[in-house]
Order: sequence, then C-alpha cells, then structure tokens
Amino acid sequence: MSKLSDNIWFTRKARIQASERLLSNDNHSQILLIIYSIINTCLAVILLKDSSMLGGKTDLALVIMSIVILVTSLFVTNKNFKSRAEALKNHYIELQNLYFLALDAEKNEDQEKINELRAKYTDLLELSENHNTIDDYVFRVFNKSSLTSRKPSKYEIVITLGYKIARLLILIFLYTSPVVTIYMTTFL
Repeated sequence: MSKLSDNIWFTRKARIQASERLLSNDNHSQILLIIYSIINTCLAVILLKDSSMLGGKTDLALVIMSIVILVTSLFVTNKNFKSRAEALKNHYIELQNLYFLALDAEKNEDQEKINELRAKYTDLLELSENHNTIDDYVFRVFNKSSLTSRKPSKYEIVITLGYKIARLLILIFLYTSPVVTIYMTTFL
C-alpha cells in the first residue's frame, strides 16, 4: 500500500498540471476570440468598400463567422477556465499543507494521525473538481527522471505524447484557420 504522503504529493502535482491546462485553455481561447473578432471586423470594413472581394457569398461568410464567434464566446464563458484554475490552485495549496502533516505523521509512525489525515485527504478531494487522467500522465511523463515511484509506463508515455501533439495541432489549426480561409476564398 502506498504512503499517504505519496498519494497527496501526486494528487497535488496533477492538480497543478490541471490548473496550468485550464489557464492555458483560458489564455488561448481569449486570444483566439480577439483574433477572430479583429479579422471579422476588418473584413466587414473592407467589404463595405468592395462587397465582391470574397465572391458572391461575402455577406453569408461574415454572418457565419459572427455566429461562430458568438457561440465560441458563450462556450468559453460557460467553461469558466480561469475560475476553475483558481479553485484548483487553492486546492493544491491545501494539499501541500496536508502533505507536510502526512510526512511528519509517517516519520513518527503515528498511525492514528495518519488515519486522521487520510480522512481529511478524502474530504479535501470531495471539495474540488478532479483533475483529468491526462494531467497525471503529463506531470509524470515530463518529470519521470525525478520520480522515485509511479514512473510512467510506455502506454502512458505514448498517450501523453499523442495528447500533446494533438493539442498542438488543434491550436495550430485554430490559429491559422481564419487566414487560410480568407486566402482560399480570396485567391482560389
């Protein structure tokens, strides 16, 4: 059976990773909404001068882009990335305090205190959103050389690298798609 301090430590690290993921999601979503809005506004102004620049369906293209921006902004708002990241941050700070108490109890072999802390740990877990499994994998894969236990398996490494590559490709697609779309509708 693993030590309570190990459980707390890994949970804390996964929650830190989850908080960072949510902050990254918030950052990218805000930047993308700004970029899409700027492009849409600039196109609307340009198309006032030459309404046929993007072909006969220019008005339809702008309406669709406006709808996409509206739906995306509602989605991002409802996901509440920043508040969730802050809640996870507060949670992993509480876990840090519990971790130090668990280390002391384990060092002193105080089973009664360990049981009390285990109950507090369980209660604390119920107070916060759980991290995703990938958050645990990402932390362990990218810190595997410093781990003394729970080293990632080959499967977890493959899953993590696949996740990171997929995330990067999705971000590249999201950042480049307005420019590619404008280019294709204008020049092809």
